[in-house]
Amino acid sequence: MGWFDGTSFLSVDFSIPSEKPLRGHRRKAQYPKACIPGSPGATPRKACATNQIDQTVAMIKRAVKHGIRVRYVLADSGFSSQGFIQAVRQIRPQAMHGVCGVRKDQRKYEYQGVAVDAKTLLTQ
Repeated sequence: MGWFDGTSFLSVDFSIPSEKPLRGHRRKAQYPKACIPGSPGATPRKACATNQIDQTVAMIKRAVKHGIRVRYVLADSGFSSQGFIQAVRQIRPQAMHGVCGVRKDQRKYEYQGVAVDAKTLLTQ
């Protein structure tokens, strides 16, 4: 996550998402070591276990808490869910907006009270 003012970009925070757990006997090979709760490695490992949307919302909250003034959150189409946009709007109501890409598939997006797909949305 970074801060951009139109000219400069500053890295503010980051997260490392984990891979999806394997099933069956392959899962043991994926995570060979046990992690001791309370150890220095336990905190990042716990963060990896949460999904990317929750990690991103937590990063935005940390940035706002530390005094970074945010008006827009720009994200790719992987974050274009109603839950993510609502979470962004609740951090600073009426002061922060979510801007996300849309996927060109059969999903419906609400535009001026009407449910439309991405193709129709791009033509309007």
